[in-house]
Amino acid sequence: MEPPGEFDVSLQRIAVGVAPDGIGETFFDEPAPILELETAAGSGDPSLVFRRTLGMFATGVTVITVRVGEVMHGMTANAFMSVSLRPPLILISIDRRAKMNALLREGVRYGVSVLEEGQVRLSDRFAGREADGSAPRQLTANARRNYAPAVSPDGRHIALHSNRTGAWNIWMVDADGGNPRPLTADNKTDSNWPQISPDGQWVIFHRPSAGGRFRLWKAPIAGGQETQITGETCMRPAVSPRDGMIACWYSEPSSQPQWRIGIYPPEGGRPVKTLTSTVPG
Repeated sequence: MEPPGEFDVSLQRIAVGVAPDGIGETFFDEPAPILELETAAGSGDPSLVFRRTLGMFATGVTVITVRVGEVMHGMTANAFMSVSLRPPLILISIDRRAKMNALLREGVRYGVSVLEEGQVRLSDRFAGREADGSAPRQLTANARRNYAPAVSPDGRHIALHSNRTGAWNIWMVDADGGNPRPLTADNKTDSNWPQISPDGQWVIFHRPSAGGRFRLWKAPIAGGQETQITGETCMRPAVSPRDGMIACWYSEPSSQPQWRIGIYPPEGGRPVKTLTSTVPG
C-alpha cells in the first residue's frame, strides 16, 4: 500500500530517533518538572479551574460503537480527528482503563456516529450519565428480563417488554420505574418491541399470529382493547416522533419472506411505501 500523500516527506537532514516502546513511554530519562498552575485569586481549586477552562473549547461529540459477538457496545468520545485522506484514516483517543479500549481490540469493525446539537441525550446515555449529569440508576428490580424501553413524549411513562410473569408481554412503568402494570396479558402469545405514538395515546408492538407470522398491534397507553393494525408480516416497529408513521421489517405472504422496510400510516392498514436495500456480494 502506498503511503498517504501528505506523509510523503523526504527524511534527509532530519534526525530520526528510536520510538518509545509503548503508550506511556517517553524519550526523556527524567520527567519534566510539574509547574503549579497560576489562577486568579479566589477562583478555587486550580485543577478544577483548568478543567472548566478546557471545557470551553468547542469540539465535536461522537459515539463510538463496536459489536463483540452479538452485543453492541457504545461510548461517547470527543477525542476524534481525521488523519489521512489517502488511505482514509481517522483517530480516536480512549483511556487504556476504559472498557471500550479492550472491546475495540476484540471487534472486527467499529463505527463512529457524529452527533448534532439536539442529541445531548444520546451523548449523556453513552457517557454513562443522566441528562442532569447524575449517574444512571436501575429502574426495574424483578428477577426476570426487561427489554426495549420506549419513553412517552411527556416523559412520564416507559413501555417495555418483559417475561416477569412467564410469557413475554408489554408492561408500563412510571418514569422512576415504579407502578409496574401489564398492558397485555396473553400467556400463550408473546408481545414484544413496544413503541409509543407521538401523541402519547397508543403503544404499538408486534405479536405473532397463527403460523408464526408477526403482525403489528396497538393498545391504549392507559390500558384497554388491543387492536391488530396490519395484515402482512411486520415486526420490530419504529414510530416517527413527527407524524406517527410506522416503519417495520415487512414481507408479503410467501413461503420464503423477502424482507424489506415497510412504511405504514399511524392507523395501520397497507404500507404506503417499501424500501429495499441491495447488499453488495
